[in-house]
Amino acid sequence: MFKVMWQFFLLGLYSFGGPAAHIGYFQREFVQKKQWLSDQDFTHAVALCQFLPGPASSQLGMFIGYKKAGYKGALAAFTGFTFPSFLLLTFLAIGNQQYNDVSVIDTFIQAAKLLAVVVVADALWGMVQKNITDKLTAFVAIATGVSVFFTSGLLGQIVPILLAAALGYMISARKLQHVEKTPTAPIRPFMGLLIAFALLLVGLPLVAGQSEYLHLFNVFYQAGSFVFGGGHVVLPLLEPMLEGMVAPDTFLSAYASAQLVPGRCLPWPVTWVLR
Repeated sequence: MFKVMWQFFLLGLYSFGGPAAHIGYFQREFVQKKQWLSDQDFTHAVALCQFLPGPASSQLGMFIGYKKAGYKGALAAFTGFTFPSFLLLTFLAIGNQQYNDVSVIDTFIQAAKLLAVVVVADALWGMVQKNITDKLTAFVAIATGVSVFFTSGLLGQIVPILLAAALGYMISARKLQHVEKTPTAPIRPFMGLLIAFALLLVGLPLVAGQSEYLHLFNVFYQAGSFVFGGGHVVLPLLEPMLEGMVAPDTFLSAYASAQLVPGRCLPWPVTWVLR
């Protein structure tokens, strides 16, 4: 568990570039170097995390931690990868009260993006070499890429994944009987988690008015439950929900700060500290 936390903590210190870059860092560190999981498992995990709402890179990190050390490993991975950015964002939030200039932060963001481009390109090329093995996979990859490029949000991610899965299953059905089956986990613990998720989703809005902290928790819970496409997509939903609690300039500063730091981007603690 501590080994998992330490490895993700180190990644959290220099993983600039947002979720797409994080996936590249994970692929290079945990598939190529440490071999904590296979290329096939990693590819399947990336597809699953893109299908789910919320931050894909955080979900992927927890999946890797779970594969290595179970539920404790998943928690350790999330904590280790998030902690550096949490500290840096808290520092920036406090400093912003003394010096508020988004243009300075933007300069650092542009510099960090150069590194992220290299990391993403390297990870993409590595996954292309390993996963595009015939005309079918090449067609699916190109068609999915075009679809994602011209669409956004929920339709831009879920629809291509579902269509690609259906097409791959229909054409390659005969090959599936030779694929090693993954042991099925007991359904009861997961049903409990799904029930808890649904209860919070429905119950939080009913009690959110009783406390400012409950209201804030409900805002981010709803955003994380319904938004597909990563942190950039959540912004249009989050800003009006925080109206009256966080000034527009403060919200912009928080977002810029989140883009500046490495690791998991967390604009939400900053918006709360800056209010």
